[in-house]
Amino acid sequence: MKTLGFRTRMAGAAAVYTGLAALVAACGSASPGHGPAAASTAATAATAATPASNGITAKPARQIVTTAFTALKSAVSVRMYGSFSDSGQRYKVDLTMGPAGMRGSMTAPFEGAKLASVDLVLTRGKMYARSSTLWRQVAGAGVASLLDNRWVILPAGSVKGFPFASTNTFIKQLNLSGMKSLRKARAGVKTTVNGQPAVKVASGGETAYIATTGHPYPLELIQGSHNALYFQYSAVPASIVAPPHPIDLSTVRG
Repeated sequence: MKTLGFRTRMAGAAAVYTGLAALVAACGSASPGHGPAAASTAATAATAATPASNGITAKPARQIVTTAFTALKSAVSVRMYGSFSDSGQRYKVDLTMGPAGMRGSMTAPFEGAKLASVDLVLTRGKMYARSSTLWRQVAGAGVASLLDNRWVILPAGSVKGFPFASTNTFIKQLNLSGMKSLRKARAGVKTTVNGQPAVKVASGGETAYIATTGHPYPLELIQGSHNALYFQYSAVPASIVAPPHPIDLSTVRG
């Protein structure tokens, strides 16, 4: 898939899953550890009061797109949720990104396994993962008894190229792909996304919904009929902290 840059942005996400499976295979004798409660993926959306129109609907379609993706630079924290396909595989994401990193969850099929859900935290250059479904599917009951619902530290390579490592990384990715794919956009009708006023702009099979009140941020990106990502923004930095007592599998291989 090339539209809306989904493949470019999601390749890094898929790589995290591949790295998890490889790590489990290499660390079948890991020792038990301790894990905290699940990392929250909730993010505070826009304020309850509806701001006045930002005037974006008076602009030509291409300028609407340019303004929207330029405005992203002012976003402090972003929550992204939705689902998409990559290389024939289906992914579901709910991630909150802030200046200090990322937290959230992903659900996807691992190689040779059914769907598995993983909680993720990325901060200070380290990626942490926790799952109650992954380990049994890819490594068996023995490893699952040690790692289920416990946080583990992923290899350093898991962070490289991850497109959602922080607000800044995410905005750069979205700006590059969004500006390119929607450069011939056509203006559409006014509508709402999750109750927030928006204007629809489209180019071929690609559609973006841009907020018409407050900051003119992209609220939804759609490709075809099966790929949609939604966005919520906050002026408050998202709380991103490392889970306590994670298991570093690289130190307990047997």
